Amino acid sequence: MPSQFRVPLGSRLRASLACISGAIVLFAASRQSFLKSQTDLVKRFMKAYVEGIHRFKTDKTAALATLEKYTKQKTTPATEKIYDVYASRYFKRAPEATAAGIQTILEEISASRPLPQGTAPVAIPRVALYSELVASGFIDALYQSR
Repeated sequence: MPSQFRVPLGSRLRASLACISGAIVLFAASRQSFLKSQTDLVKRFMKAYVEGIHRFKTDKTAALATLEKYTKQKTTPATEKIYDVYASRYFKRAPEATAAGIQTILEEISASRPLPQGTAPVAIPRVALYSELVASGFIDALYQSR
């Protein structure tokens, strides 16, 4: 099981931050009906999340200030080194639904209610929003502007 913390965002959207296969990833999940009825909202969430990753990876000063604010710890040479490692190695440019990530969400859900029989990460359809985001050039444009 990956190291993680979970933040329920209501019944329509769930999110988990996990370290899986050496990458730190926010997994957000929702019902298919929510994805279909709120497609624009989900796309804007994905773009904002990718922009946040970009800001963290490309603006060390802002990232360290944010970490300092929320951890209540002063920045030291050691924390700067940790930032360098995390920004370059653990945070990927864009989120992608993986079987491990879907399993994390399923475990979170199953802690509060039973899952339908046969529910497994490979049985969950992955939304094309990630592919659309990559194909649109949005992510590449973020990193080219810096």
